[in-house]
Parts: sequence; C-alpha cells; structure tokens
Amino acid sequence: MRAVFVLAVLTNIFCVRNVSAQTCEETRAVTLKGTIDSCGPNKCDYFQYETICWSYRTTLKSISAGGLTGVEGICGQTVVQDKFYPDSPPWHSSDYSEASWGIVYDCEKMIVNPPASGGGAGGGSGGPPGGCPIDGSIVYAEDGTLTEEVGVVGGMSLAYHSGFQAGKNGDFELEVVLSGASVRDHITSFSLETRRSGVLVDTASFLNNVVNQSYTYIWDGLDTLGSEKALSAEFEVKLTENSPTGSFTSIIQKTLGHLDAKGYGLGGWLPKQLKVYDAATKRLYNAMGGYVNVEAKPYGTSGNVMVADGDGHEVYIFDGSGRHLSTKTSLTGSNKYTFTYDLQKRLTEISEPFGRVIAFNRNSSGDLLSITAPNGQITSIALDVNGYVSSFANPGGEVFSVTYFGTKGLLHTFQKPNGEVSTFEYSSKGVVTKDTHSGGYFFELVRNLNSSYSFDVNVVSAEGRVAQIISSLSEDGAVNRTSTAPSGVVQTSSYSQSSGAYYRNDIYHGVNHSISSIDDQRFGNMVRFPQSVSTVFNGGSSRTLEQSQNVTLSDPNDPFSILTWQECS
Repeated sequence: MRAVFVLAVLTNIFCVRNVSAQTCEETRAVTLKGTIDSCGPNKCDYFQYETICWSYRTTLKSISAGGLTGVEGICGQTVVQDKFYPDSPPWHSSDYSEASWGIVYDCEKMIVNPPASGGGAGGGSGGPPGGCPIDGSIVYAEDGTLTEEVGVVGGMSLAYHSGFQAGKNGDFELEVVLSGASVRDHITSFSLETRRSGVLVDTASFLNNVVNQSYTYIWDGLDTLGSEKALSAEFEVKLTENSPTGSFTSIIQKTLGHLDAKGYGLGGWLPKQLKVYDAATKRLYNAMGGYVNVEAKPYGTSGNVMVADGDGHEVYIFDGSGRHLSTKTSLTGSNKYTFTYDLQKRLTEISEPFGRVIAFNRNSSGDLLSITAPNGQITSIALDVNGYVSSFANPGGEVFSVTYFGTKGLLHTFQKPNGEVSTFEYSSKGVVTKDTHSGGYFFELVRNLNSSYSFDVNVVSAEGRVAQIISSLSEDGAVNRTSTAPSGVVQTSSYSQSSGAYYRNDIYHGVNHSISSIDDQRFGNMVRFPQSVSTVFNGGSSRTLEQSQNVTLSDPNDPFSILTWQECS
C-alpha cells in the first residue's frame, strides 16, 4: 500500500518597506542596555515602573516594551503587573483579558533574561534555567487578583488564580448605590426589580432617609434550575426613583460569576495549558487568569465549538459545556494537547504528541494524590481539609507549601523550598490589598474613589513610593489608560475599533508605538492581523512595517483547509 501526502502551497513573501536608519538589532541592543542599566543589582528599584526588566517582547520586526512590571529576583518577590487592553501586538494577544484589560505573564514569550545576580527567580527550585520565574507571584493591580505558578515534572506547570476561587465573592454581587454622603431631598423612595435573562428573581424597596445606602443582589452561582454550578449569568436591575412629582427609571446591567477552578478536581489549581469557554457570555478563560470576549464557531458535527487564540497560533476545541477537549496547531489542525475527564468532569489526563501522557492520579474518593509525567516521574500533591492544594513535592524532595483564608480558596501564604514566604491580604470582596514578603518588603493596592475612571489604583511600597494606574472604558469599547511611576514618568495607552479595524497607540519614554489591525482571513474576528506597525523614536527616526494577507481555503468553514497562504510585508 502506498501512502499519498498532499501538501498545501504556502507562501510567505517579505517585502519590507519604510525601514528607518536604526536597524532592529540596534533597537534591541539599546533596549537590552537600558534594561541592564535600570534593573542591575545596584540600581534595582522595585517600584520604578518605567524600568520594565523582563517584559520586552518581539513584534514582527520590531521590539517594544511590555507592561509596567517589577520582577521577582531583581526588583522584589512579586511581579506587579498593571494590565493592558484587548488588542494584538506588541503583546501576545492570547494573553489579553478584556475583563480587566490585561495580559497574563507568559515566560515563553520573554526575550530578556535577568542579571546573573538576580536570585530566587528563574533557575530556582522547580524552574528552568535562565530568566523564566516559573515559581512566583503575579498581582494584577487593576482588578486586584493574584496568580501563582508552580512547575511540576513533565515540563508543565499548575497555575492558581484568586479570581477563579469562591472567595472572590465580589464577582457574584450586583450593587446599586442609592445614596451617598447626603440624602437627595427630592427623592422619597426607591423601588428595584432584578432579573436574570428576563426572569424576575428579586424585588426590593427603600425609603430615601439613610446616607450611604445601597442595594446588593447576590447570585448563588447556580444555573436556572438551581441544580448545577454555572460559570456566569447576565443580570439586570430596574431602579425606579420616586418623588412627589413623578418617577425616573434606569437600568443597570452586569455579568456575574467566574470560572470555578476547584471544579476541575485539582485542588483549586489548573494546568497552564487549560482553557475554558463560557458560551452564555462568550468568555474564553485562561488558566493563568482573566478572559477574552470572543464568539466561538461550530467545529465538526458533534456540537463542539472552536476558538482561535488572538494571534492565530493555536485553536482550542470545546464541547457544548465549555470543557477544553484539545488544542490544535492553527496551520495543520494537528493536536498539541488532548484533555480527558472522568464522569464527574474532573481532569484525568493531558495527552501530547508521540504518545506522551500526563496523568492526574486520584484516590477512591476522587481526591488528587499526584501527577505522573510522561517519563514516569511523580509530583506528590497534598490537599487541605477543604480540598485545596496544601503542598507540591517534586522528585527532588523540594516542597512548595500553600495555605488559604477560610474555606473558599483565597491564597494566604505561599512558601518556596528555600523558605521564602509571601503573605497576601484581601478585602471583604476577595480583592488583593497587600502582599508581604518574608524578606521584609511589601506593597499595598489602594483603590481611589474616582467616578471619572473605571479603575484608579495606587500601588504603594513599604517606603511610601506610589505608582498610579488609571483607566477608562467607554460604551463604544474604546480604552484609555495612564500609568504614572513614582519618579513621575508617564505611560499612556489607547485602544479603539471602527468598521472592522482595530487601533492601538502607546507613548512611553517619548517613543510612540502604533498598530492597526483587521480581522484575520481564516479566523475572522477571533484573530487580529496587524496591517501596519509603526514606531517613532526619540530624535525623530521611525520605522513602519506593513503587511497584507491572502488566504485560499478549499472549505470556507474549515480554517485548516489551506490551499494557498500568502503574507507580504
């Protein structure tokens, strides 16, 4: 029998135009020098946010600075990452979270290693050599959530995100403010009706005789039948303000809920490769934290759906309930990962190419005991009385220990094998307010009451140095954001979209970086294709890179049926 292979014709033509006198190599050299000068052992300033340390990333032919980041092992224990917006380059688009307009720290995409003297980060216990701090903390300043990542055997890691725990109860509350520091004289009373998908679920009424009065609806997290947990739900409150001369009605809408990490049977932690799709609210959740709003497309004839990541490198396949079935390469559609679950919907295996399998081992009660790598090495897992991971022990005898507040999974302490401990504090709604390291340093997140912005947060160090992050989201989806470092250096970012085009502009240290993107020809609005990337440097030199795309498919509904693929830049 003779096997016949048909190879699609793929062409990638590069036609570089409008390149400035400064080459990409020169730009990178300047970037690296600035990083070393700013983040070196004698100049490291944990809250000097304009020194980006490890967060430089590549975009096509250019280099651009990433988020405002303090880096573990150089500038302190915890990465404090302020979030960016739901667009494409220069940051990896699969990392974006429109919920809080953020990126997720992703070591694989970093190109700058820390100085050799930076201890306790990458190359430490459980992490790979070099500049990838696989075991460390990330605190997102705007939405006040925490991510931890622990490397386990088999080349994978498990991620914890406080925003995916029951203790983040603010995500299940809809609050309507009725009065402030004073009572409005012309209002006599308030009437409220709360509906879920059009169905009345609660009513309330209040006299207007109390200052600082509010109404709060708390969702129980169950589906409409009240039998199973739901990822999220849409709610609407009809507020009527009554007065002697009549009444005025307004509508408040909010999506409540979040991903329940504990439901996957891994003690509140998730494999970094795992995604979850919520069809009801069109949210794609990332195990490292956050989500993007994207509408899945049908895949096959079994009721499954697919979602491409923001840059089109991977395609995720989900069943009708949003469980991640597989991750495929975007070019050929071959499987990178396949996920297997038991009858209780708990993750049991992750399969990789060439027969490699990562197994999650449980006892007869379904409690996680260990993780077996493809080479047979075992990471032992211990759970606390509430079912959350309390320790990871790798084959080398190194142990990571974890404790939690109460019974709802908010991480309290995280201890590394070398004895370093991070301790976290939260508000009553499960928002991170303080991170303290056993070395004596700490920072606090202070939220400012500012009705002009969606977020107004100060990050305050132990020395009292303050960085401010303010951002606003308009009804048409435009985002504007300003970050001010303790030294006074300001970074501004903006994002907007119009008629199928997407625009982003960043101004930082006098460098203006702009991107114009359109929908990808294979994946539509799930993927942004950058048509034009331009950078204007200090001194006036500039670079512009333009691209065009031309793809032919044998089946317009199958993005893997490529006949020809041409990109010209």
